[in-house]
Parts: sequence; C-alpha cells; structure tokens
Amino acid sequence: MEETELKSAASEYLDAIRTVRIVKSAMWLLVWAAIMAQLVCFILVQFVGLIDPPDPAAALAEARAAATRAATAPATAIAPARPAASALAASREVVRIREQALGWLLRLTKFVAPVACMVLSVALLTGLLLSLVGRLGGASGLASSFFWSIILLVMLVPWQRVLPDMLGVGVLYNFQELTAAVKLVQSDWDHGRYASQAMILHYVRFLAYPVIVLLVWMLVGVKFAKGLKKINRSTSIQPGRGEPVTAHGG
Repeated sequence: MEETELKSAASEYLDAIRTVRIVKSAMWLLVWAAIMAQLVCFILVQFVGLIDPPDPAAALAEARAAATRAATAPATAIAPARPAASALAASREVVRIREQALGWLLRLTKFVAPVACMVLSVALLTGLLLSLVGRLGGASGLASSFFWSIILLVMLVPWQRVLPDMLGVGVLYNFQELTAAVKLVQSDWDHGRYASQAMILHYVRFLAYPVIVLLVWMLVGVKFAKGLKKINRSTSIQPGRGEPVTAHGG
C-alpha cells in the first residue's frame, strides 16, 4: 500500500514536471523570437535601408524612364507615366508604412520578451521545487537554468527607460531608439569611418549585445535539458503497463 502511494506521488510530480517543460518551451521560444525580430529589424534599417527617405533624383529618373517606355510602347498601352512628384509621394508612403510596421513590431517584442522571460523563470523555479520536494533528481541543472534565466531577464529589462541616468541598457529597444542611433552614426558610415568610437559602440549595442543575450538564452535551455535528463534517468517507477514514467526531453 505504501509503495503504491509513493508511486502515485512520484507520478504526480512527473506530470507536473511535464507541464513545466511545456510552459518552459513555449516561453523560451517566445524570448528567442522577440530577440531575433529585433536583430532582424536592426539589420534591415542599418544595412538594407528599409526606411531610408526616398531620393528625389531617383524618383525623377524613374519618372523619365517611365515616360520613355510609354512613348515607345504600342498604341494599345493605356498605362500613363507617373510624374516625378507622384512617384516621390508613393515612395514616401511606402516608407511611412514600413516605419509604422517596424514601430509596432518593436513595441510588441519589447513587451513580449521580458514578460515571457518572467513566466519562464517562474516555470523553472517551479520545476526546481518539484525536483527537490519529489526527490526526482536533476536539481543542479534546474537550479542553474533558473539562475541563468534571471540573468537573461536582467539583460532584457530596458534599463535605459527604467533608470535613465544608469549607464547600462537593456538589449530591447523601440523604433525611436533605433532610428536615433542609426542617424547618430550615419555620418561616420557615409565617410567610411567604420572604426570610430561611436560606430564601435553602436555595433556592440545592436549586434554584439543581442548575440550575448542569445548565448545566455541557449544556456537556459541546455541547463534545463541537463536537469530533465537526470530526472528521466533517476525515474524507475513502473505504473500499470510496466513502463517507466519519464518527463521526456527538452
């Protein structure tokens, strides 16, 4: 009777660990998606020129080319050539739409990432407590994963907004911060001064820092998987069908 109760209790703990694993995986991936979205936005703005203002000379050249094509086209062609002003206005509208889309995306990721990381930390702490109370093993891996998640959360907090006078910044930023930083180093970029102090700090802030955060994010997952693997190894309960109960990987 006592052995049956112990098996039932251990099975409950393992079911709870499975729930922790599902929540951890969902929140872990959300954090990754938010950081990657911000990194892609920076690359599009800095290197691709996604929201660069349209060049009037280019718009004029495009209008002239369109006029030339219209003049040499067959008589059945009815599409008129757009004047330069119209082409320039259309280009500005496209840039405005891109700016709005990037603004919404960056605001969304700036909210999702820290919230998901907080839920992730709670899930990891719950898993650690379950492993200790249920004597399931794997506590070292789960504890390490939990503390790395706290470090990850600290790196995600936008300290430049929370404490403006503080030197440190969070990895997350909004559209205004991104465009202001890009404009600040635009002169060095145009003149080929890629090793200036402002340029180096710029790339550290928007490229190196997210990569470091992704490494910490990866450590959270690796340490959790290590703890979960030990739980699976230490489990030897045989429920009704004679199969060992495990929390499964990931």
